[in-house]
Amino acid sequence: MESSGRTTIRKNVILSMAATAVTIMMIVESAAAEHLHKVGSRGWIPNYNYTDWLSQSQDHFYVGDWLRK
Repeated sequence: MESSGRTTIRKNVILSMAATAVTIMMIVESAAAEHLHKVGSRGWIPNYNYTDWLSQSQDHFYVGDWLRK
C-alpha cells in the first residue's frame, strides 16, 4: 500500500512539472512571436510617407514587428 501511495505522489509531481514546462513554453512563445502588420496589396512602396499611413492606422508598432503584404 505504501508503494502505491509513492507511485501516486510521483505521478502527480511529474504531471505538475510537465504542466509547468508547457505553460512556460507557451508564455515564452507568445512573448517572442512577431506581430505582422498588413501594408496593403501593393506591398512596400518607395518614397511613401509611412508616418502618415501609421497615423491613420489602428495598429500599434513595437520593436520586432514586421510589415507584410
